[in-house]
Amino acid sequence: MKNVKLSRYTLAVPYQGRIILFNTLSRSLVAISEDAWNRLKNSISNANADIDNGTLNDSLIKELTTLGFLIPSQLDEKELMRTHVNVLKYTPTHMGMFVNLTSRCNLSCPYCYQDLRKALDSNQDLTTDSWNRIMRLINKRINILRNVNVVFFGGEPMLNYNTLKVAVRDLDSLKEIGIKTSMSIITNGTLFSKQRAQELAPYISSVQITLDGMKETHDKMRPYSDGSGTFDIILKNIIDNIDQYRKRIILRSNINDDNIASVKSLLHYLKEEYGLHKLLKGVGFEYIFPTQTSIHVGESYKLTQHISKLLIEIYSYAVDLGYSIGNPLILGPCMANHAFSFAVDEQLNVYKCPGFLYSNPDGYIDEEGNLVITSSRWYSLINFEPPCALNCKFGPVCYGGCRWMASSSKSKISCNIEHLQNYSEFLALYVKSRYKKLLEGEG
Repeated sequence: MKNVKLSRYTLAVPYQGRIILFNTLSRSLVAISEDAWNRLKNSISNANADIDNGTLNDSLIKELTTLGFLIPSQLDEKELMRTHVNVLKYTPTHMGMFVNLTSRCNLSCPYCYQDLRKALDSNQDLTTDSWNRIMRLINKRINILRNVNVVFFGGEPMLNYNTLKVAVRDLDSLKEIGIKTSMSIITNGTLFSKQRAQELAPYISSVQITLDGMKETHDKMRPYSDGSGTFDIILKNIIDNIDQYRKRIILRSNINDDNIASVKSLLHYLKEEYGLHKLLKGVGFEYIFPTQTSIHVGESYKLTQHISKLLIEIYSYAVDLGYSIGNPLILGPCMANHAFSFAVDEQLNVYKCPGFLYSNPDGYIDEEGNLVITSSRWYSLINFEPPCALNCKFGPVCYGGCRWMASSSKSKISCNIEHLQNYSEFLALYVKSRYKKLLEGEG
């Protein structure tokens, strides 16, 4: 195929005698031989050169073009990226929601970022009447919607179990009219009993549960409000439910320099004692970030080289043990950029993302189920186009970073270039986690 060039968004990583190609715009991932990659590079002397069909298999060129690794020579890929992101931003067929079921929490984690919730000193639940308003909002769009993704959040969402049961059944009923639904729960795991898990099992796509290390470490980082430990009950609930929730539980660990060794011990323990490396949907790690108040007053938060190396260290350890991971390179665009996605609290105030919860709201859901927007922040977050995104090969998977974390910065950008520059290590870990057997089977 003539008149094509290599996409500027293509990342190439050597992996066990092959080259892994990942395109940050199309999100395509392929493995090709080193010889094919070298011939492809050699056929391109500059950004606008043609690829000679004689040097490569025609079917390979066609496949790489279909997947976005090769594009027409005269195409301005910055405009392609801008269009691609805008299509995602303004697609009305998709709705995403973080639904806060309660402001109550039965834990007292010293690093909890939700200090605005704690400062309110109020115990509010989302009532079933309030949930019905959310369903009215969804039903007003049933002729347009094709996908509804809902994450139940808190506080601790399982403290408002009655509303949760109503909500998952209501959302599941949307399938009868052709709307695909995905429901997830972010829970501390203390109330995820076997009985409740069984009741929720027909509806829930995934459950995220946090363990921050072995018992001694975890119990210091995630104690009950009275100071007692939570490790034993959380682990029991995971083990009691893992058969029914096979490949649906995501284990989350929040890490820093102090607990990373304990998290490693935890991963080893869960594999050796319970075989969870084969039963979990995956594991995910985040460096502990500042509180809402800290972000609001302009505290800088970036994935520095030090943080990135810690994440590489713990992801590498997990993958070597056989755990699955998601792609750590994909940081955005976040839901704050999407016109039809938002977070909603127990009083039906709406915010562009969960990071803004309990700050000044962007609007509310009225009694008829109308979304009433009262703040220009809502629109500025949707329409914001970070200038860095158009000039960076990581732009499509970062898009200026977290909108909440960047909200008080002058640039409105939370650049994570130090982290993303380690793409070779992260991409190799992701491939090893997800496709090792497939690649080994090929040769």
